[in-house]
Amino acid sequence: MEKSVTTTYIEMTHPGHFNPHPDFETKIQVKEINNDPFINFMLFAGVGLPYRWSSRFRFSIDKWNSYFLENDLRTFIGFHENRMIGFFELIVDGDNTEIIFFGMFPEHTGKGLGSCFLSHAIRQSWQTGAKRIWLHTCTNDNKYALPNYLARGFRIFDQKTAIENVPDHSELIRLVSEFFRGYLDRYSTRAE
Repeated sequence: MEKSVTTTYIEMTHPGHFNPHPDFETKIQVKEINNDPFINFMLFAGVGLPYRWSSRFRFSIDKWNSYFLENDLRTFIGFHENRMIGFFELIVDGDNTEIIFFGMFPEHTGKGLGSCFLSHAIRQSWQTGAKRIWLHTCTNDNKYALPNYLARGFRIFDQKTAIENVPDHSELIRLVSEFFRGYLDRYSTRAE
């Protein structure tokens, strides 16, 4: 279905602009994991389905693997009280680090954890040696996403509105099914 979507591009250009949540280090624990097509797909789906994220649902196993090879991608999982709450991915490109995806599983939103988890993502981004951190968010994302980014120290540098083809429920189910069909076709003979 076609929908008007506003995408906001934000950046942080100096570590001194970072306004971390005061107790983010004690509330949330973060662990970096090795990239894996299945795990990265599951994280993307768990966070993105409610917001109709779909870009990576079109990735095959081979496309995932080439994506990992083509990008300096780092994946992190957040935990609160030993429960996985979400993930973020960073792409390091010279002096720029993009928080390419950031999000929490729906059952963990609205509990005051987002600002702590985002603080970890920002700190991890600065630790890459970046001179600039950036990301984008849109009107399809959680309504608290942009205010959280701005409260942590990001500033808007661009905004665009466009008509986008946002998948409906049945299209999302079809895309997810295609990934699992490809996964099963590729690995089912190894289990037999």
